[in-house]
Amino acid sequence: MTFIDHRLSEDVSAGFRGGPEWSTAEVALKSGVSDHFQRWSMPRHRYQADYLELVEAGLGEGIVNAFMAARGRLHSFRFRDHRDHKADNVLIGTGAGTSAPMQLVKLYTFGPATYARKIVLPIASTVTVTQNGSPKAVTVNASTGMVTPTSAWANSAEIRWSGEFDVEVRFGSDYYPFSMPIMRVTECAIDLVERKRP
Repeated sequence: MTFIDHRLSEDVSAGFRGGPEWSTAEVALKSGVSDHFQRWSMPRHRYQADYLELVEAGLGEGIVNAFMAARGRLHSFRFRDHRDHKADNVLIGTGAGTSAPMQLVKLYTFGPATYARKIVLPIASTVTVTQNGSPKAVTVNASTGMVTPTSAWANSAEIRWSGEFDVEVRFGSDYYPFSMPIMRVTECAIDLVERKRP
């Protein structure tokens, strides 16, 4: 599988569905008590997107082109999660007087519990990084989500970021039929599955 660094059309119709999926195992004991175990260390996102009323010479061709170039499920590409694609002033680390790169993350907090999601496909032009609240010049790797300062991070400084990001996905099937409710207009509903990198 290779990664095609290009975003699938954002013009999905109303009814877009998608989000994170976890895998949890439940073990029932003889006493009737059950225990739960986490199978995955991180969630996998899944999406169902409807592309409706696509004109013959426009978006319909774009979806077909993407499907053909990606060889169905074989290759992955960028996708905009319309519900969750922004980070706002998220803490990513503490400066240690070095120029070591830091990984962009997004934090999800519920009471005392927090999950840190690694962001690997930031939109570089939207990324801003601050050091103790002041802008910090960095270079952004748009295919890994690592940010490297142009000068060393200050000791004990809070490093935060804001910006937008995509999700790396692949088609969920090797076959997607297009329908034509009226002449020269096509429609298609597709499934997308997040690709988790090793």
